[in-house]
Amino acid sequence: GSPFLVPFMQFSRKQGDQITVRRVELGPLRGPESERLAASLLGDHPKAQHWATAIAKEAQGNPFFIETLSRGVMQGDLDRSEDAPSLHAALSARVLRLEPEARHILDVVCVAQRPLLRQHTLDIAALGAKGPRGLSVLRAENLVRVRSSGAHETVEPYHERIRQTVVDILTSEKVHELNRDIANTLEGAENVRPENLVDHLVDAGDLPRAQRHAVESAAQAAEKLAFDRAAQLYTRALELQGPSMSNDEDSARQTLQMARADALLNAGHGTKAAHAFEELAKNGPMSLRLDF
Repeated sequence: GSPFLVPFMQFSRKQGDQITVRRVELGPLRGPESERLAASLLGDHPKAQHWATAIAKEAQGNPFFIETLSRGVMQGDLDRSEDAPSLHAALSARVLRLEPEARHILDVVCVAQRPLLRQHTLDIAALGAKGPRGLSVLRAENLVRVRSSGAHETVEPYHERIRQTVVDILTSEKVHELNRDIANTLEGAENVRPENLVDHLVDAGDLPRAQRHAVESAAQAAEKLAFDRAAQLYTRALELQGPSMSNDEDSARQTLQMARADALLNAGHGTKAAHAFEELAKNGPMSLRLDF
């Protein structure tokens, strides 16, 4: 998703053999390299060498973490009396300093659990003309990563530690609210798999909608002969249904149990399918117990 690499790779492919492209895999920095980078970022800080050693240990060779921790020291976000700087504290301070629009977009991206299309991200955030600018701020701060794939761009946290830090900061009420906003936006969008909505609806507290999407996803998986996935989704749907309170609900549960048993059988899980059919033979519809 780099603004430079994407057009460069497109250009290089067009050139064919006329241009040589060498890919170099960059691993974590070694200890001395991490210390030198931290020391250069700390500049003339009076305890630069002390902090550089501690930062190198905490960052584990990740240049982004080294920069974040060094910034935390310089801005006073970390307790200077502590021997070991905390990456979580440094990231938290960095997030809390963001302007409201950028912070809201970062919250959306981190709660989303999986990459979002750029337009979906902006639609969920609902910031109007301020949305693109907020997203640009996050890219400049290396807090989100925008990847290009054909005609689409997706947005995700720059690193999993950023996602964890942001979610830790949020209140449970805010997480529920964001999950509801994500589900409401994606539910009406094109090319969104229903199973992607299930977790968001569960976390938003809307179990009936979550169960409906789990059933829909299971049926789609079975149609595509993905029987393992279908069995998992039918199991999830049964878990979300809760105890039956009426004859209609009991009938719906039995229908799901039959679909799950069939999926297990078609997936080759004979023992699990046998247990599922045995349960139906005991508690299923009277007219079908002998067949089970």
